[in-house]
Amino acid sequence: MLGAFLLSRLVCALFVYLGHGRRPFLSPVAGGWEGVANWWLNPWTTYDSTWYLQIAANGYQEHTTAFFPLYPWLLGLAGDDPVRMALFGVGLSHGALLGALWLVFRLTELEWGEKHAHLTVWLLAFTPAAAFFGAVYTESLFLALLAATFLAVRQQRWWWAGLFGMLAALLRNPGVLIACALLLEAWEQRAESRSGQWVAWLFPLGAFLVVQTWFWRTFDGPMAGIASQAYFHRQPAWPWSPLIGDIQALLTPGHGLAFPLLAATALTASIAGLVLPVCGRRRFRCSYLLLIGGITLMNLGLMRQIPPHTAAAVRYMGGLFPVSQILAWYLLERLGRWPRARMLVVGGQLYLFAVFSYLFGLKQFLG
Repeated sequence: MLGAFLLSRLVCALFVYLGHGRRPFLSPVAGGWEGVANWWLNPWTTYDSTWYLQIAANGYQEHTTAFFPLYPWLLGLAGDDPVRMALFGVGLSHGALLGALWLVFRLTELEWGEKHAHLTVWLLAFTPAAAFFGAVYTESLFLALLAATFLAVRQQRWWWAGLFGMLAALLRNPGVLIACALLLEAWEQRAESRSGQWVAWLFPLGAFLVVQTWFWRTFDGPMAGIASQAYFHRQPAWPWSPLIGDIQALLTPGHGLAFPLLAATALTASIAGLVLPVCGRRRFRCSYLLLIGGITLMNLGLMRQIPPHTAAAVRYMGGLFPVSQILAWYLLERLGRWPRARMLVVGGQLYLFAVFSYLFGLKQFLG
């Protein structure tokens, strides 16, 4: 686990800074933010990072209600200087990632065994979107809280599961999905009634509703959190619309070299996120499949208007530990007799890990 953390962070940083070195420092970023005025911290603070930093320093505005309050509040503990907050955020992300890998290992060991747990942790540490784990983003902390939630469920500590689920719901928007997943876990374990088992799901649901109610009262709009998505070039759509849009974009010439790779990867991740809950329902935990399918539908249902329309799927799926668990299962159980096929899958993921880390440093949009 520690080896996966250290090696992935070292290699990721190497490719991020290679990309960063190819881009003029503090040059404008199309559709994004140039980052803080510190060369070493700069590549970890572009795109959504600016909104977290702004909320931490100046509070919410109507268009920033797309972001939930826990992470900006934590950044605010470092003061109002953006460089100091960025340093704190990068440290927080790395610390949360180390904790997340340990939690995912413990959880997967309980569910699948030690061999599966080791492979899951390595796959998670080297996910294509791993650069976000070290950035001023919520990915690492959300991963840690989500893993802590379900580890508490496996240990029958339902009050702790509710608490960790509540914190995850204050960090990111899938609070309703986390609540549904906990309720599903409670139902599947109904034969073993434990304290808090039928109450834990109310914690993340309550956190989500409290945040939305506060946005409503502050900005006089019951759907302020969803309406703000338009500011970030997202609007409601049928789930198949972004899929069709990306297929059409891939068949249209004139894009740069990075676009086809990102679009194809995001499109594959989105389709997998829809297919897995259907095909894997008898093999994998329904609560995990609910999260995978639900988050995929959320990304597709609030369609990004700028192609690749499914770009964020790489980040969202990479930050879900059940995806790495399922991939580890396929590598060990389905491809165990075909070592070349396993090498091809692992090599493909490592290639995407390196390329996307480089593009992250180059400030090419990754979702």
